[in-house]
Formats: sequence, structure tokens, C-alpha cells
Amino acid sequence: MTNHTDRSLDSIFGGRIKLYQPKEGYRFSEDSILLADFSSMTKGLSIDLGTGCGIIPIIMATKSPSVEKIYGVEIQKRLSEIAVENVRLNRLDGRIEIISQDIRKLKENFAPQLFDVVISNPPYMQVDHGIISSASEKALAKHEILLRIQDILNISRYLLKSRGILKLVYPTMRLVDLFVLMRMRKIEPKRIRLVYHRQDSPSNIALIEGVKFGRSSLDIMPPLILYNHDGSPTEEYRRIFGQETTPQNI
Repeated sequence: MTNHTDRSLDSIFGGRIKLYQPKEGYRFSEDSILLADFSSMTKGLSIDLGTGCGIIPIIMATKSPSVEKIYGVEIQKRLSEIAVENVRLNRLDGRIEIISQDIRKLKENFAPQLFDVVISNPPYMQVDHGIISSASEKALAKHEILLRIQDILNISRYLLKSRGILKLVYPTMRLVDLFVLMRMRKIEPKRIRLVYHRQDSPSNIALIEGVKFGRSSLDIMPPLILYNHDGSPTEEYRRIFGQETTPQNI
């Protein structure tokens, strides 16, 4: 196994999946694992926009044999290189392909209406005072500097087949804006699941499913509660994350 001094080798799901991540820079969070679980039973051709180290395609391909080919798109060169290495490390070369590309230019790579599923854990922190002076790897992944949610939705409309599915994780406080933007692009919000750290805490993020050209109807799913009152992980948290209570080194 190659020795990299600039990255760590971490594992999730009791060691079933191993992943290189930068020691300094953008490292995946619980959001990506929750979104991968929310997306894992989908069928057909899928694409993950802003794949980072490739965690979402790798989890989806590992969890569900019904998931066929998955593309992961990442604009940041170092992250896309790490994602390629992680695909090889988990022996998923035949099912996952990593593309180093600006998401807004994917029309150069793919014909329209090609994909059954589009997945994205987009940068959703707003830049209130102009462009952040130090556009670091972490800042680019988390803030709307190079990419806005409008860009994700525009390319999703292009990529998705009619009745194709969009899967997102997004801040709960910005859901109204998100739903307006989705409807403007004929992607109908169909299912939403609010995520809570504890039962008595507010929801910070939500898992959202939209359908291109879908009919108007919204299913509010049961809440996803991650931790019990005593701080121990809930049964569903353990199911989503495997036998571990937390991803190593995160």
C-alpha cells in the first residue's frame, strides 16, 4: 500500500471500506454518509456531483448491488486523485469512474437525460462578504465560492432522465429557498427527512429527494435521530454507520 505523508488512511463500516483523506484540507463528514445511505437503494446510472474523496459512490456501490455504474465528479485536482485511488483501494474500478471536471461544464462529458439518479452534498455555506480571501480546499468544498446550488440544479435538470431522481443533503433553514429553485427547474420535491442530533434538538440538515417532472406531492418521512439523550448512538445511527459508533479519524 502506498505511503502518503499528506493524507490519512481511515476506515468505516468496521473496516469494510477504507479511504484516503487529506490530513489538512477537506475531510468528509457525517452528511456524506447519511446521503449515501439515503441514496443507496436507487437503481440505474448514477452520478455524484462534488464527490470529494469518492465516499458517496464507494458507499453506494458497497451497500447495494442494484446500483450499476456510478460517476463521481470533482473539480479539485488533489481530491479527484485521492478519489481515483480510493476506488482502486476498494476494488470498485468496474463500477465507479471519477471525472476531474467543473460540474458546470458536464455538458462536454455527457449527453442530456442520461442519468437515472443525481446525488450531491453541495457547498451550502453562503459567502456574505464577497469571495473568501483564502479559497482553500476546505472552503471551496463548503462555501458557495465556485459553485452555487443553482448550478447543481441546472446541471441536474440537464443530466436527469424524465422522472429521474435528485438526492441532496441541505441545511434545514434554507429548504424553502431550495424548493423554490427546484420547482423553477421542474424538479419536484417528493420526499424529505429531517436529521436531528437528539430528539430535543433542532434539525440542522435535511435529506431531500426530488423527481424531474414529478407530480406535486411531498412525503415528510420519519425524523432521523442520531443520538440518544445519554449521547449514545441510536439504533438507526448504528445501522447507517455499521458497527462503528463514529467514522475513524473524523
